[in-house]
Amino acid sequence: MRRAVAAVVLSLVASSGAALAGTLETGGASRAAAAPGPPAAKHVSRGYGDAPVRLAYRQEGTITFQASRGDEVVLSARSKYSRSCRGLVTLTDRRGARAEKRTYQSRVFRVRTTGRATFRFRPTARCGSEDDPVLIRLMKVRGHRIAVDGKPVRLRKPRPGFYDVAWIRVPRTGRVRLTGRNAGGRQIDADLMLVGDELSGLDDDGVSVEHGLPLNRLPWDYTDDDHPALRHGTRVGLTFRSRARVEALSALTHTVELDGPPVTLASGGGREHVLTVRLPEGVETYLDAETEWWAPGFQYWLADGPGYPAKAGTYRLVVASRADAPYAERSLRVRAYRDAPDLVVGGPPVRLESAEPGQRFRMRVLASAAGAVRLAASDVTVQGGGWFAGVSRTCGRDCYGGVSVNQENPVATGAVVDPAHARAELVLEHGASGGVTLTLTPEPS
Repeated sequence: MRRAVAAVVLSLVASSGAALAGTLETGGASRAAAAPGPPAAKHVSRGYGDAPVRLAYRQEGTITFQASRGDEVVLSARSKYSRSCRGLVTLTDRRGARAEKRTYQSRVFRVRTTGRATFRFRPTARCGSEDDPVLIRLMKVRGHRIAVDGKPVRLRKPRPGFYDVAWIRVPRTGRVRLTGRNAGGRQIDADLMLVGDELSGLDDDGVSVEHGLPLNRLPWDYTDDDHPALRHGTRVGLTFRSRARVEALSALTHTVELDGPPVTLASGGGREHVLTVRLPEGVETYLDAETEWWAPGFQYWLADGPGYPAKAGTYRLVVASRADAPYAERSLRVRAYRDAPDLVVGGPPVRLESAEPGQRFRMRVLASAAGAVRLAASDVTVQGGGWFAGVSRTCGRDCYGGVSVNQENPVATGAVVDPAHARAELVLEHGASGGVTLTLTPEPS
């Protein structure tokens, strides 16, 4: 009897354990369903020019291909909403594996042996999403070297699976501008930029290179945090979304004197000109020309440019005309602002006068507190051109406030918003000479 009872108890315990185990297994399966692991890696074979490979979210991909020694290849990884994905790219050939942790650039690898090679891509959490799958593609780089100041290189319409790169090497001396044009001769924006062995996006019509200076991606900002100072021999190139004629033009150099005679510059279809000028301590400069004929943004100091005020030294200024300029040449002068007496809110009038055309004046604005002001110009004797005067806040960006007047509107109201950094200027335009009397008075609030 006792044996029969014990058997029943053991049977019940076993049944309960099995039921409990089943419950645990079900819970584990439920958690696994809630947080599945990444899909199994996808392995495919591709050739140059073949279609891309579609990867699910978090899925690894491997592309095997036949290569020749010296081939330059890139693994392009992008999604619908992201031009470039983060991840780890590894290229393996018969001499071993090389890896590169990608940011938002594409590493160019050189295959070291003829035969089979493999690209492996391991995405990070910042690459795609469940509804934004990633496409990886084997890309071959085809380089076309350009002779500086030589015959342009013609790039065909881009073919899927290939990057056609027109490139130069950074010269030991001098400055070179690399640009592309369409069949009509109009400058066009590049798609990608190659620096050394890195490809990155570029939304500009060219780049300027010079040994010892950062790459000029944008003409109005000579620094580029993505790239250190270039060295002699570094490869720099461009790719385009359409057919392009790519050329490399060296900048023309000129030595000029501050407030000296005009220098005449050839248009040259957008060729850069580098003006070297010696500046004294504290000077603030401007270009005096018939019109601002240089291309938008193409009037900037190089990395050794002066501050405000400048330290004494020799500086270099870059100017370039528009690529489609209708003229063959233009002239300009590098000139200095003339200091003038302080313009005091509620103070006496200030008379500014010059017999030399195109002069500009600067002065401090003194105010006891921020507030509304009225700027008035009187006793105007300017001839040969226009003029304007204004009060502003010295700042790099996001400036606001101030007031300005000109020959059409000699009286205006505005505000001094930052008395500690307020300044005023009078500009006699190119060819204009004479004088203006300025008065700055407080306005009732």
